[in-house]
Amino acid sequence: MPKDRSTTDSSAGVMNASRTNQAAPSGAKKPKLRTRRRLKESDVNVVNKPMLKKALGGTIVGNTMEWYDVGVFGYLITTMGPVFLPEADKSVQTLFLLGTFAATFIARPLGGVIFGWLGDKVGRQKVLAWTLMLMAASTFAVGLLPGYAQIGMWAAALLVLLKLVQGFSTGGEYAGATTFVSEYSPDKRRGFFASFLDMGSYLGFALGAALVSGLQLTLGQSAMEEWGWRIPFLIAGPLGLIAIYFRNKIEESPSSRPPWTPRKTSPRTRLPPMLPPPRARWES
Repeated sequence: MPKDRSTTDSSAGVMNASRTNQAAPSGAKKPKLRTRRRLKESDVNVVNKPMLKKALGGTIVGNTMEWYDVGVFGYLITTMGPVFLPEADKSVQTLFLLGTFAATFIARPLGGVIFGWLGDKVGRQKVLAWTLMLMAASTFAVGLLPGYAQIGMWAAALLVLLKLVQGFSTGGEYAGATTFVSEYSPDKRRGFFASFLDMGSYLGFALGAALVSGLQLTLGQSAMEEWGWRIPFLIAGPLGLIAIYFRNKIEESPSSRPPWTPRKTSPRTRLPPMLPPPRARWES
């Protein structure tokens, strides 16, 4: 006669469950379920589209000016060699200026760390204005440097010092601008809007290359070595003032603003009603 397995299987399952419960140690902790955290006001980034466009435009203009200053030096390496090391061989001149250009990359991480910390303390917008002024001032000072004929090896030493200042400010500029745009952007499109900063970098390099090429074709190599190499660096002064003007038009990023607190009112003070009660209106 066939057996009814439904009763036997259920009873066997109960016996197995009781055995496992008996075998489990009494001190074992049960896994806790994750509790959902409620969102706060600070967790939600409310995007103001006009302010986002203004912030994006201001950072792109500043980034263009920063990388124009960096690129100009690279395009003038062969021209500036006889100015700072006239007695050295051509290869030594090129190696020295390439090493000077590489010194900016040594100072960039330090600038990113220090200006990033300052941005958390005093605000991104202020720090980005400082980095831009520092970059414009150091680049303008390169255009005013005396050559080897005037102060000897001190000219090369001052050039290295100013390039280190440039690298320091560039590190703070790029890290701060990326964070600034990310804080202004909507949550799901931060990477998209932060990628526009690369456009400013390439525009700065292209602007520097176009200016140096035009000067070399117009003035010639001899005039460029005498005084023409100073022109791209001196132009960084007015360009920096324009970029600082646009950057000062940007408001502070939402994450760096002080939190908004509603005005507290006394419980005794009540606002007057906008309209009289419905019964009073009907009787009138």
